[in-house]
Amino acid sequence: GFSLKAGAPKVDSLKRALIRTLPSGYKKGIMSMPLDDVAQEVVKYYRRDRTKLFSVLEKALAFSRKDMTDHVALSMIPHFKRLFTTNYDTLLEEVYGEERINVVSCDEECANPEKEVNLYKIHGDLKHPNQLVITRDDYDDTISTDKNQLIWNKVYDAFAGTDVVFIGYSLEDTNVQRVLNKVFKCVGEKRRKVFLIAPGFSDVKIDELRHQGVVYIDALAEVFLKEVTYALKDNVYKDLTSGIVSQDIAVRFFELYHLSPVIECLDGKIIIKSIRPTEVSIPQTMQLSVPAEIGKT
Repeated sequence: GFSLKAGAPKVDSLKRALIRTLPSGYKKGIMSMPLDDVAQEVVKYYRRDRTKLFSVLEKALAFSRKDMTDHVALSMIPHFKRLFTTNYDTLLEEVYGEERINVVSCDEECANPEKEVNLYKIHGDLKHPNQLVITRDDYDDTISTDKNQLIWNKVYDAFAGTDVVFIGYSLEDTNVQRVLNKVFKCVGEKRRKVFLIAPGFSDVKIDELRHQGVVYIDALAEVFLKEVTYALKDNVYKDLTSGIVSQDIAVRFFELYHLSPVIECLDGKIIIKSIRPTEVSIPQTMQLSVPAEIGKT
């Protein structure tokens, strides 16, 4: 759901596009099937040739970019170092830029040098069509084999070592639920907190998530990202001087808002001596909560 506002096609649109590649009346009621089953039918009809499937996806993902504000907001939070997505689109790569983001969509790319942000596309993307996870068989292989095990090791490590936030995810998809079950089974009680940000879940669904150990927050992605950004701006000085965040992350946060801090370490304590705007024009105001002697920019 995170990419829909940017113009990405909905699941039903993808299903219709795939069904149009089949003969009229090929199977009654195929539209009611999940996307992975529809994709499976297309591959089956073309005798396991995935060319038609890739062609439809390639055309669907060439959509006109609309509202990218959520992706941009995410890119302005350097505290998020590892991103995992099941989306095939390239929106995150586009907003972060090649210099900032390392994209990993298959095991071979795990050898790539890490960058400021590492994006793991656990269902692949069109750069490696044969690695794409979209049909029922693809999902079964993901669950039952060691396919892209290096990427999955990164997922397990994230759940075991850090708090995890799902943004714009419904977790209604049975395939996604199977993936989560695989992760939870592997990590067990060692996993950290898991949060889900999405609007309008029913009480039944919220209770189900609670039993799975998932904390539900009823909010749109844009609201969540805005609140997180406000909180980080209010606490950037305290977070740095108390050691909650590293100096690299704090400095990068300032830089993203075209600010240049002078940071020193005195008697083992980190202090911000001054904050100056960079020569680049500031696109938006950044209110910072810092000691009076430093001032506000």
